[in-house]
Amino acid sequence: MRGAPVSALPSGRLMITPRAAIALGWALLVITGISARTLIPLDETRYVGVAWEMWQRGDFLVPYLNGAPYSHKPPLLFWLIHAGWGVFGVNAWWPRLVAPLFALASLYLTVALSRRLWSNRPDREHWLAGVVLLGTISWTGYQTLTMFDTLMVFFTLAALLALLAAARGERRGWILFGVALGMGILAKGPVILVYSLPAALTAPLWSPVRRAWWRWYAALVLAVLFAAAIALAWALPAAQAGGASYGEALLWRQSAGRIVHSFAHRRAWWWYLAIAPAMLFPWLWWPTLWRATLNLIRGPTERGLRLVLIWGLTGVAALSAISAKQPQYLLPLLPAFALYTAHALAPLAGPEERLARAPIALLVGGLAVAWIVAPRLLAAPSSAWWLERLNPGWGIAIGALALAWWLLARQATNRLVPWLAGLSVALALLVNGGLVRIAAPAYDPRQIATRIARLQASGAPIANVGKYHDQFQFYGRLTRPLEVVSAADARAWARRHPDGWLVSYPRRAPAATVYAQRFRGRYVTLIGAIRYR
Repeated sequence: MRGAPVSALPSGRLMITPRAAIALGWALLVITGISARTLIPLDETRYVGVAWEMWQRGDFLVPYLNGAPYSHKPPLLFWLIHAGWGVFGVNAWWPRLVAPLFALASLYLTVALSRRLWSNRPDREHWLAGVVLLGTISWTGYQTLTMFDTLMVFFTLAALLALLAAARGERRGWILFGVALGMGILAKGPVILVYSLPAALTAPLWSPVRRAWWRWYAALVLAVLFAAAIALAWALPAAQAGGASYGEALLWRQSAGRIVHSFAHRRAWWWYLAIAPAMLFPWLWWPTLWRATLNLIRGPTERGLRLVLIWGLTGVAALSAISAKQPQYLLPLLPAFALYTAHALAPLAGPEERLARAPIALLVGGLAVAWIVAPRLLAAPSSAWWLERLNPGWGIAIGALALAWWLLARQATNRLVPWLAGLSVALALLVNGGLVRIAAPAYDPRQIATRIARLQASGAPIANVGKYHDQFQFYGRLTRPLEVVSAADARAWARRHPDGWLVSYPRRAPAATVYAQRFRGRYVTLIGAIRYR
């Protein structure tokens, strides 16, 4: 029965259902992650700043960054922020909840996808997929960030569920597939096709139903065209309203341009493989998973597993071929890893040897030692001055986690999965409380943004020295763009605007500054134009 208590998730005598356990873990991560910090510059503040500029201008068609059309991202996240502001008023908490809410829904969609792929398995095993995803360390961190990638996870899962419905002969499956693709494009662009199209193209390898495949591919083409129509319903009017340069960037440079020759985040093809051990902690460090993988290799590959492998492996290969690479681009593939891991580990009902727990215990224990010892033996770099403030008590708690995992009573391997996910969640909670909270003042733009807003309200001209990413627009509720000048032109600007102010980012705060605070490994300063000269 769905939602029935699972004996692998006990708390004393209280039996907690997996549905509740996932919701509880998500809530703890979101509450501690959001309360420990402000919106982080430069990405989070940029995206909420763009939403604020659209709201303040009353233009919900073309995104704007510092007064200029912003072609780097589609509008869905901004629209969702606007929807919340329309109900609750402009605030800082709603934009920070949008992505986490999509992350919560994605956890449950992962469970639903497991049910569709392996309907003959006990429901307890399907919930393991959601538990594995919740306990993957990269998921624990990224799900609280105001970014586009958790939206992409949700629409990727929705597309795959729709694809399975189409494979069962449900006509609405293709409609839902097209809607999911279209909404994914509005969320982050055509990259949704990288995550979902390979599964659709390889249906003969995993579909349990034999059919006239030309009909399948004809329906697929129509669904993709339907998705394109959804996206173009926004993109074409926006391209026209934003001007020729914006239209060209929106329709070409931000999609094909990133694939062929990225202008940002260029990395080697093997980069995702190099970061996989960190992204997939703790599961990739559990020897039991590798043993389970060998068991799967020896047996026949059933159809559900084929779909999961196609989804994950082709996604990694395609992303590796694209020049632009960021860790969060892997997020829509994490459910595939979670489904695979749960599928591989669920049949292992034999007792787990304590030696198999050693790699994770040693890694977490090593982190605890570094937390306690390093700030007291090594001088903290000026860019990370806050390291000296780390409380060793949090490191001791992390060490206790490692010891608890090592000393956990001997039990069936598949029953250890929730415990290991719990260790990962607990580790993330400790990092949020003991490290993120301490480092947060070095990334807090609120005070400088408030001062800029006061100056702007007085009519004083203000210029930002260097590239400006809208990091002060939302927290300052700025109503006008900042002028942007290069370091070479800053003195000339100061001479032309003797009553003006400059925002700059030196490595050291100059004596002439009116206001300075540590900011992203440097300082951010506010200097009167007369003194700047």
